[in-house]
Amino acid sequence: MVHGRASAYLVATLCAAVVLVALGPQAAAASSPGSRASYRIQWGGAQCPGTPLGHLPTYQTADGKLTACLDVPDVPGGTYHLFLSQYLYQKVSPVLSTAATGASPAVTLTASPSSVHPGQAVTLTGTLSRAYRVKNNFAWFCWGACPGGLSYSEVPLTWRSPRTFTATLTAPEAPWLDLSNGRAVSPVAGDYEIGVQCLENVHECALGAAEGETVVRLGSSARYTCRTVPGCARLTVTPAVASPGQVVEVSGYAPVAQTSAGGQVFAGDVDGEKGGPARWGVSFSASSQVVAGARSVQVDMGGAAVRVLPAPTFSALGYVAPLHQEVAGEPPVSANPFASSTVAWCGLNDVVEQGPGGTVRVPTAAAVEAIAHTGHFAKSAFARCITVAVGTPSASAPRAVFAAFWVDQLDASDLVALYSDDGGAAWRFVPRPPGSSLVDFGGFRYGPLGQVEALFGPSWRGTAPQVEETSDGGAHWSLGTLACPEVGPCIALGAANVTGCDRAMGYQSLLRSTNGGGRWRPVPAAAGALPTCSVSEVVDLTRTEVLLVGAIGFVGYAGAYPLLLSRDGGAKWQVVSLPALPGQSGTEWEQPSPDLVVRPDGGIVYVGPQSWYLLAPRASGWCPVAGVPTGSAGASEGLTPSLTVIGTELWWLDLGPASVSAHHVSDTSLTCR
Repeated sequence: MVHGRASAYLVATLCAAVVLVALGPQAAAASSPGSRASYRIQWGGAQCPGTPLGHLPTYQTADGKLTACLDVPDVPGGTYHLFLSQYLYQKVSPVLSTAATGASPAVTLTASPSSVHPGQAVTLTGTLSRAYRVKNNFAWFCWGACPGGLSYSEVPLTWRSPRTFTATLTAPEAPWLDLSNGRAVSPVAGDYEIGVQCLENVHECALGAAEGETVVRLGSSARYTCRTVPGCARLTVTPAVASPGQVVEVSGYAPVAQTSAGGQVFAGDVDGEKGGPARWGVSFSASSQVVAGARSVQVDMGGAAVRVLPAPTFSALGYVAPLHQEVAGEPPVSANPFASSTVAWCGLNDVVEQGPGGTVRVPTAAAVEAIAHTGHFAKSAFARCITVAVGTPSASAPRAVFAAFWVDQLDASDLVALYSDDGGAAWRFVPRPPGSSLVDFGGFRYGPLGQVEALFGPSWRGTAPQVEETSDGGAHWSLGTLACPEVGPCIALGAANVTGCDRAMGYQSLLRSTNGGGRWRPVPAAAGALPTCSVSEVVDLTRTEVLLVGAIGFVGYAGAYPLLLSRDGGAKWQVVSLPALPGQSGTEWEQPSPDLVVRPDGGIVYVGPQSWYLLAPRASGWCPVAGVPTGSAGASEGLTPSLTVIGTELWWLDLGPASVSAHHVSDTSLTCR
């Protein structure tokens, strides 16, 4: 994402990625005509062991030292070589001085001190030849000429007068990439030209010549140069042998491409693409492509080797029979297991119930008014019901409807939960546990006796949620506890966070108890959360075996782990390799995240943008579904997908801008064509 002033020179952004090249006969089948390698795919970033939550998976310091923690993708077994991959940009048209064209005033630049050592600060003072019309508080600088030197992006400027500014840089401590000469330049003792760019946000200004220059002497060489590190880049991988789903750590040294005023290196995101044989050192791609008027060239650095053991295949699992399935997130289609003949979903301005007695619509206008009356949310800030639950009818209590509504607070999206027991004439807020707020609501679930449970609590802490439950349509509420499922391992979903899936991915913690529900902890980090913006579910197979479908949130990120299996109640997990879809290259799943659902017979249904596919039990390949049902099961308008297994049927919603319609099909009617 590009913010503010950076958007004016987007093409100057230098992205970094850790990618892999696979070698061996299995990978050769995945090669593309004219490619330089047999197989190449992104390795998704992972949280490094012992680092704070939110720490970047790929981190490079000013001295060039690199640390990257990666999840091994579901790739064919064999030896892989890992590279830190940078993308450099150069203007296609001849470089012209912006001062000469009159786009920006000329600048007289001086440095103090004029001689520094690697890692030492230098203060630059610039004097404009004419007054600046609009003071820009940031500029770009180059160490070692513009273009071609080390780029310092968005350096803060301090204006001493309308024509004078100062800025502070840190002298480089690691080699940098010079696209103009196709080489890595070492910070060794000598004189270097320092230039300033982008005092005005002229298009492609950061790819052009300097608007002012000065000379700074580097009094000594850095510890890391292309002589001290063989090949100028060297990476290692630990462990050297790993399986898909395992975290490996890449460490070593690599040149930098872009830094900040204080020396923070922009190592970028983890990315992947095809091409490139196994090699060490620094390699500039012989081919390039034009992006927004600039030539883009890929540079690979490193070449660390790791041997990947193949993951077990889905066909090797044999026949799997689900005992219990639970969808993560806020599924809009719902049925109480103790009254499964009635199915409910969120309509446009109502909750729709469909059962033996026909279709009943419960209007939600009173719920919207109740939310507005709190004074916490603007009435226009929420659009519709997101998820529902249905109470069980009794002689003393009518069937109640429970619904959650999407509300916005500044940049955050949240859910608030209400219920109605009079057909929608009045709606009341679900009572919240002590210490919780309205927006701490994290989803509905059904208890072992059919009671409706409302979960509260932040999902990212990995702790058991607080539970409010009712078994009489909301007439009485009491504090409950998260209970183990009646069948299968003692694994349960915690509270979910809502993001608005058109903006960011949401997650729901996955919890495990070893003492019958007395204490809950997150499952191991490799499978600690399920994404809520694509269909993902927990499928209990036996008392000790459980599948996670669409696990971890990396499904669309790297095509990595659509299916995980635990045979010991969730203590350890392994990736189960799924075959590629027809026309698909390798294991790279389509974007956005694939919507996979396990059928009651143990097969898997994949719902793509245009087609449905079936992977039958023991099958080694997907087949197109005969008579693809009408209606879209995908997300729309930032809402979560709705594909849900209820009994022996698959239900989904077709979410249109002015209508919501429900569809369902029996499990047995989905066959290969």
